[in-house]
Amino acid sequence: MSLFQYKYLASLCVPIFVCGLTVLAKKIARARIEPGWKRQDLYLGIDQTIAAFAVATVNVLDFLDPIRLANSIDPKTWKALLANGGTLLGCIIFLFLVLSFHLEHESNNDSPSGKEIFWVGAVSNAIGFGLLFATVLLLPTARG
Repeated sequence: MSLFQYKYLASLCVPIFVCGLTVLAKKIARARIEPGWKRQDLYLGIDQTIAAFAVATVNVLDFLDPIRLANSIDPKTWKALLANGGTLLGCIIFLFLVLSFHLEHESNNDSPSGKEIFWVGAVSNAIGFGLLFATVLLLPTARG
């Protein structure tokens, strides 16, 4: 398996595995209060957006390594640093957007509305997963 294939395999499998753990952890944490599965267990937009923020933060910190900074920073490194920094800002903006969808459309009753399913279940999750996969797959890293 080449390094290119390994990066993409790991980039896709790890977030999917973490999503599964997140769903299971939400269910277990709530088990004594409300047993059983709830649709809110599958609302992962917030979690995935924060995970994307974490990936971009690690990338920025890698680029700001003191040893790297002691040497000269080439234009390619500056571009990568700006891309990751811009992604951090974008993740914060999208996090507030996803939070607003939750505040506006999520309800605690047993029958979700169509708006809740669309905005919280579909759009929020798509934003979170999209950001996570984009930060892992597309952003330049200090490691190459």
